[in-house]
Amino acid sequence: MPPNVPTIVVAGTSSGVGKTTVAVGLMHALHAQGCRGATDDGSTAQVAKWLRAPVLLVVDAWNLARSAAAMVHGYQSFDPEVVLAATVFNRVAGAAHGTWIAQAMGSHPGTAAEAQRVQWE
Repeated sequence: MPPNVPTIVVAGTSSGVGKTTVAVGLMHALHAQGCRGATDDGSTAQVAKWLRAPVLLVVDAWNLARSAAAMVHGYQSFDPEVVLAATVFNRVAGAAHGTWIAQAMGSHPGTAAEAQRVQWE
């Protein structure tokens, strides 16, 4: 990889959480051009470590509230070599649901910084 190339890895807590939607949205917003990976060699975390790239974690929040914070904390602490840069909560059901997730994220020192960035529309 050439030096000084901005890189981000979009990861999710499971299949179907919206990684592709978020990645396509980011590419559109950044007017990025590129190609999609053709293989599944290595986990997303391993690829992020190989690239020395921060991870944007996508969480399907549809059936989550307080457990969302536990899930994010687990991803943050499981492998200290993986840099979790931010979290996107996809499928938030509305303002009240977003508030519950933000409160849960703010309730633990390991996720409190992330809570400041929880937003919804």
